[in-house]
This record gives sequence, C-alpha cells and structure tokens, in this order.
Amino acid sequence: MAITKVSASLVDLDGGVVINESSADADFRVESNDKTHMLFVDSGNNKVGINSSSPQTTFVVQHTDGGIGIEFSMGDPVSFIQCYNRTSNDYASLSIDAEDIRFRTNDGSERMRIASTGNVSIGTTTVDRELKVQKSGDSAVIAAVSGTSNLAGMVMGDTSDDDRGAVLYNNSGDYLYFQANAVQYGQFNSTGEFHVTSGGNAIAPTIKHGGATGDVAKIRVINRSGQGADKGGVLELGAITDDGVSRSDVFASIAGLKDNATSGNKAGYMQFMTSNGSSLAEKMRLDSNGKLFLGTTSGVRGAEDFSIDASSDAIVARTAGAGLIVRKTSFSNGFLCLFENDSATAVGSITSGGSSTVYNTSSDYRLKENIETMQNGLERLNKLNPVKFTWKETGEEAEGFIAHEVDEIFSDCVYGEKDGDEMQGVDYGRITPLLVKAVQELTAEVEELKTKLESK
Repeated sequence: MAITKVSASLVDLDGGVVINESSADADFRVESNDKTHMLFVDSGNNKVGINSSSPQTTFVVQHTDGGIGIEFSMGDPVSFIQCYNRTSNDYASLSIDAEDIRFRTNDGSERMRIASTGNVSIGTTTVDRELKVQKSGDSAVIAAVSGTSNLAGMVMGDTSDDDRGAVLYNNSGDYLYFQANAVQYGQFNSTGEFHVTSGGNAIAPTIKHGGATGDVAKIRVINRSGQGADKGGVLELGAITDDGVSRSDVFASIAGLKDNATSGNKAGYMQFMTSNGSSLAEKMRLDSNGKLFLGTTSGVRGAEDFSIDASSDAIVARTAGAGLIVRKTSFSNGFLCLFENDSATAVGSITSGGSSTVYNTSSDYRLKENIETMQNGLERLNKLNPVKFTWKETGEEAEGFIAHEVDEIFSDCVYGEKDGDEMQGVDYGRITPLLVKAVQELTAEVEELKTKLESK
C-alpha cells in the first residue's frame, strides 16, 4: 500500500515516525526477505506479533525455523527481564549471574535460582540439590494438589521406570499410601490407622534401630490427651475379611492404661485381651508394681507377685507367706501338680484329697520290666553313714547323709555327680525300698533265731 499523505506532525526533526495517530485502526506490518509479518502491529486488537500474522496475546514471538526465538545479549550480570506494576511500582526481575538464572522480587531479594548444573533452589541461594525448598523462621511446604478423584503426591524411580517408589494421596478414598518396588506396602487410612500390606496381604513389619550403641527400636502407641484417666495407648490385633471389613470377633488387644481409681486398677498397668466370640475380655494383666495375673485382674490371695486363675483352680506364686501356693476348689481328680514326659506319660504327681497331700512318683507295673527281688538290703543299709552337720548358709544344725557317700551304696536316691557343676541332692523318700528290704532281712534273721531258741 502506498503512502498517500505524510503530515509534518507524524515525522519529527529527529526522523521519528508516528503511525495511526488519529486512531484510524490501521495495522502496521514490516516484511523481511521471506517473512510477510516479520513485525506486525494489530491496531484494532492492541496486539503485537513477531513472525505472527494473528497474535493471540499482547506480544507474540512465533518461531518456525528451529533457531533461537528470542535472545538477550547484555553485560554480565544483568536483569534481562524486569516487570513493573506502574501503579504500585512493584517489580520482579529475571537475570543471569555466573551462568545461573536468578529470580528476584520487589525488594531485590533472590527467591529462586536455576544453576548451570540443572539444580533448582527456592528460598535459598545454595543449589546443592536437584530441588531444594528452604524457608528461614517458617515452615517449608511443597503442595501437590489434584482433583477430588485423583492422586496427588510424589513418585520416584529410574530412567527406565520412574514410579518404582511413591508416596501418594488417594483423594477419592481419603488415604495415603507408600509404594516400593512398584508394590504398595503401607497405608494410612482416613481415620489415622496405619496398615502394612504386600499385594493386599498383611505382613509383619520390622523395625530396626540404627542409632547409637545402647539405643533400642521402639514402637510408641500413645492416646491423645483429654481421653479420661483410664485411657492409654492400645495395640489391637485381628483379621480382615475379603471385603476389607474388620472382624471384631477375632481381635486381641494389648493396652497400657493409666490410673482408674473407680475400678481399683493399678496406675500404669498393661492389659492383655482376647475375644470370646463377640467381645474382648481381659485375660492377663501386668501392673505397675511388676505383678503378673493370668485369668484374673488381681491377686487370688491379694498380695502375690504372680497369680494364675484357671476357671475354679489357681496357682499363686511368691506371696508374703509362701513362695508357691496351689489352690483347688474341687478335689474330684486330686491333682495339685502333674508331671509328664514328652510322650505325655505321667511320671509323678502331687495330689490331695482336700485334707492332706501325697507326693507320688510313677510306679505302675506297666512301666517296668526285668523285675527282680532286691538283695543285700541290711548290708547296704548298715554301710550308710548318718551324720550331724551345720549348714554353711544359715548356720542351722541338722542330721542326714552326705550325697556322694550314699551314691556309692544306693544311687537310686541321689541326684548329680560329686564335684559337678550342680550340687548333689538326696531324695530321702527313695531310700524307703532299701529300708523295707533291710527290715525284711532283719525280721527273717530274728525269726530264725527265735526258731533256734524254741528248738532247744
């Protein structure tokens, strides 16, 4: 298009040119050797394009030949892009300093840096990580936000598989899960419960402490404050059905409880519970004094350190009055204590009829073979050396035998070896067969002498 009118007001003395001064809505275009719109001003839409015949935004650079689209060549260092708000005079700038790209805000503070190595830092000038976010005196938070039915989080992996590991939040199901080796292994659900799984199957978690020598691995279960004086941390054990619903009839519970004065429970006791098919019931308790109760929540006698209450019978250990107490409410079978071998054959027992106690060792003929009559009972009995002595531990005087001397004569009643690792012992009750045999032999001699005297 030819220029038909040139006004002196459009061209000043310095050679400047004003186009479309009268707002005639006339576009301005400059052609290059092979580009029809090397520079294009769309006056009607207030847009400028370089190598663009229809710029869609205020300023467009359209690149089509594979070269560099925009290049700023200035001194070093320099802010090659600086954006101003003319109303508030606020600004932000983008600069290159020592091959790093730096982003600054209105007060001149650097907010982000991209190093020549490719590392990126936000809130710090130290670019020693691939991505580093730092805030001084406040929290540093990276937000991953997705749609209400999508995943948000972080994935990790290698160049051939970038999501081998992951920490992801499922917005649809409201749970956070952890993935390793492309398998989900842990999950926090919407109620704060943590589940450890592998391919949908529960596995046993391992906690290994790698701290200083003497430190231990710990799992801490703590109830939140304000839950009442009788509440504490609780560990529950159970099973999950195929539909993912917890089955309360198979749960067990271990609880560490605080003081509950209303029920008389001891402060800081541990409570072990199992299911009776419909609800949990306490089966064992360890109180703050170190006392252990099985089948009962307190001592059977009231002051013992260890109590077992099995239905109507009980074993009580270490009381103020005795080291061990065995209690029965029924003596229909009589057993206070039964001893068996690996074949479940009884080899001894302590029984009672309710008034007296009998100590039994196995003696059934069905357990014996090669049965013969004892010999030399009186002779061996006479070799025994009854002595009087004083116990070193207590200074108490007593009478009895020396174990290794008895062992040489009648070993059936002696336990252990002379000068062995364990002290030898004598079961005085097992000497009874020897005593009986000696009495029988002595009786026979007396009868023989009587017969001889009567015949004279």
